[in-house]
Amino acid sequence: MIVIDALRQEHEMIDTVIKRAVQIAQDIRNGHVNDLDTMDEIVNFLIKFTNQYHFGKEEEYLFPTLFEKGVPDENGPVGVMLKQHALAREYLASMTEALEKLKAGRGGYSAKILHRNTESYAKLLENHMQKENTVLFPMIKEVLSSEEQDQLEKDIQAFIQRKPQAEIYEQYANLAARL
Repeated sequence: MIVIDALRQEHEMIDTVIKRAVQIAQDIRNGHVNDLDTMDEIVNFLIKFTNQYHFGKEEEYLFPTLFEKGVPDENGPVGVMLKQHALAREYLASMTEALEKLKAGRGGYSAKILHRNTESYAKLLENHMQKENTVLFPMIKEVLSSEEQDQLEKDIQAFIQRKPQAEIYEQYANLAARL
């Protein structure tokens, strides 16, 4: 299924960026404030690409399709994924706030907060993407008929083609490659 392959490729891009984020957050914690601009780019990637673009496809199309097929939402795999999306957003909000304080010259403890939340975010997403790749994506092939898979594919492709989605992918794929 092309859409699953695309989501897996996005996981690889996200993984590359979050690994670099952890390194940079550690450098910032160690006093290398010249990395703030790169960290700002990374946080923007995590907001626009991971949160809005990637999670958006899952939350708008993939997860509701699985709910309709009877996959449990509350305590099932999709419910776990949604809880992890919410937790990722909390970490990201804390990272954003700490980064803004650092950019305004109010460092010190903000560097520790940035580093701690970046590491927590990275661990969460690493686990999250592994679960999607090994549990959720194979489940799609088991639960959905080929016609339903085709419809899901069309829906997600339509999402991707909408502006600004297409622009988001291109912009942040380039950033991931640069990091």
